[in-house]
Amino acid sequence: MAGTDHRHRFWRPTRAGQRGLALVMVLWTAVILALVAGSVTRLSRGDLQLVRNVTDATHAELAADAGLRRALYEIAAAPGTWRTDGGIYGWRFGDAELRVEVSDELGRIDINQASEALLAGLFDAAGAADPERIAAATTAYREARRTEAARVGGTGLRPASAFSGVGDLGNVPGIAPELLEQIAPVVTVYTGRARPVLASAPPLVRLAMDATASTLQTPFSAPGRAMSQLTETPALLVTPPGAPVRGSGLYRIHAEALASGGAHFTREAVVALKSRAAPVPFEVRLWRPGPRRLFDLPK
Repeated sequence: MAGTDHRHRFWRPTRAGQRGLALVMVLWTAVILALVAGSVTRLSRGDLQLVRNVTDATHAELAADAGLRRALYEIAAAPGTWRTDGGIYGWRFGDAELRVEVSDELGRIDINQASEALLAGLFDAAGAADPERIAAATTAYREARRTEAARVGGTGLRPASAFSGVGDLGNVPGIAPELLEQIAPVVTVYTGRARPVLASAPPLVRLAMDATASTLQTPFSAPGRAMSQLTETPALLVTPPGAPVRGSGLYRIHAEALASGGAHFTREAVVALKSRAAPVPFEVRLWRPGPRRLFDLPK
């Protein structure tokens, strides 16, 4: 072995080995690229679905606002053409379905002005276990709020408006969320009247006033109709019992929209009509999202 040169003795891959190594690298690269592509695809699909959901929800909100404004136009520009005593109208707006209810606000019980006896009648009609006690607690809370407002000089709360909104009833001892949810649609803080107008009163208020229950109507809960059955012209879906009632000019408009993608939105407003000669022939007292009740709730 003496004299043998070992400086050039090292491993050199054959051509077949080189091709095999290159194939392995290509395969690993393809796997990595496939994983990256899959992740990007999943993220893109998620982003696309999010965009669709947001678009559908926005469409539902805009459609509900459009339905409310259509109702406001009808009752302001052409009084008497629309039922304002709880009639429910429905029509198609683009690829959304609209349902709108207009009711006279004076038919509701003003919780700032109602007597304890009327409040007790309301709680009793709503199924409260101890309506007299809850009514007494309500009037006590109301007077305490007024006294506090007078003590601080009337800042922040006018004496006539101990309740600034219907939700304030939730602060009264004995009014559970379930009871508040049931009476909220028939009470108000906007009329300033001690008693509601019977002709415009909803069924629960009629019971509270010990009126005849023969005119009570079944709550509206009809399933959504196929879009092909709807038109772009508002049609009366639910007709209140009795002859149309002349409105007072103070109305609550409840507008719901169901978009084609399933998104739902409710807009509720209380508006007071003014002279049509005024620059703006109405005044908005309330404008907020509302509860879903004109379409079947999801199963």
